[in-house]
Amino acid sequence: MHATAHVPRLTRALRRLIAGLALVLAVSVTASLPPVATPAQASSVFQPQEIRPIDDAERERAEKRRNVLLFFPAGAIVLVIVLVLTIKRRK
Repeated sequence: MHATAHVPRLTRALRRLIAGLALVLAVSVTASLPPVATPAQASSVFQPQEIRPIDDAERERAEKRRNVLLFFPAGAIVLVIVLVLTIKRRK
């Protein structure tokens, strides 16, 4: 009977964890979306620039930045899960 007393608290904590992860996922997805501009804004703000070729070194740096930006939210979520589980075990 003592083991069943922890079930509501565990499910509440699990719901909070899932809600937090969903919130983090939603924020990271919306932050990665490009801003939307109306045609009036686009014509007044964005001026055409000279197009120059991208060299290989710049392309490699851009690819590394892209990989970091893709894996950073996933790494943060994994770190939070590990910390929560570690703290739960100590209690």
